[in-house]
Amino acid sequence: MACIAFDENKLKVLLVEVKDRKSKDLRMRNFWSERLKTQPISSLTPNDIADALIENIKKLNFESSISNDKIYILSESQLFDETAIKQIQQKLSLIQFKNINFIGPAENCKLVFESLQLPDKSMVIDANFEHTYVIGHSVSGVSKNGFGGIELKNTDYKSIESGVLNLEAYKTNLNRHVNDLFLANDFSKKNEAIYLTGDWSWAFYTLFGGGSLQNEFAEIKLEDLQKHQVTLEQKFYRYESLATANIEGERVLKNFNKEQLLVGNSILLSLLDHLKDSKDKRLFYAQNFAKAKMLYYLKNKL
Repeated sequence: MACIAFDENKLKVLLVEVKDRKSKDLRMRNFWSERLKTQPISSLTPNDIADALIENIKKLNFESSISNDKIYILSESQLFDETAIKQIQQKLSLIQFKNINFIGPAENCKLVFESLQLPDKSMVIDANFEHTYVIGHSVSGVSKNGFGGIELKNTDYKSIESGVLNLEAYKTNLNRHVNDLFLANDFSKKNEAIYLTGDWSWAFYTLFGGGSLQNEFAEIKLEDLQKHQVTLEQKFYRYESLATANIEGERVLKNFNKEQLLVGNSILLSLLDHLKDSKDKRLFYAQNFAKAKMLYYLKNKL
């Protein structure tokens, strides 16, 4: 069995062996990820995305002998409009592939919490280049299972890189926007832990923390994120030196430049600042967020 998860920027592939169907015992055989574009700012067409999916489906077919009916593709409905979803589905149908699912925000929230086995009194910040999600339990229960989520679109990279918008002006706009989002969405204030994942959390943990993680989660401190911001602004050369001796650090700097990393970390800090009493909450970096989510999705297909 295999799962391919994708968004507008990258795709991940998880290949597993079914050891015991009745107990849903799955063992990972392989896992890889790839960016769908060399410059994240540029836009991919639905046709480009479908081509990348088909390439990986065929790779699973021929290199791992996985038939189409044992491959499941997963994405999120809010990332694409209806036209784009139909175009991707239609192109996949040309190779007789139908197992593609675009899940909604509430279902995605539920999948995240169940796959990571997170405690009820917790929240997830999934901070990525194209968009960032804050996922948690809603007081009013915007969905049947009581999960809520807000989305923050990231659109100011070009303006900052070109000098049209300086970082301080961006932070002011960002804080105002985040404040409006939180006022409009009543998340439970009883959350005791916040889990960080996605591009910017990975970049922080790799560059500031050295990127070595033995367990599923690593506890981090808010002041370390603040120190990371200072290093990005004033001593970026330290991270450039690190990248020459650290493969993960090199990957971060190949994917993102200084301005993009500054924006990304500003997003994390702004969100944490708007979460009530975030200084008193425990913060964790979740390394295998996508992998756990995909594995859990496959278990539910047995």
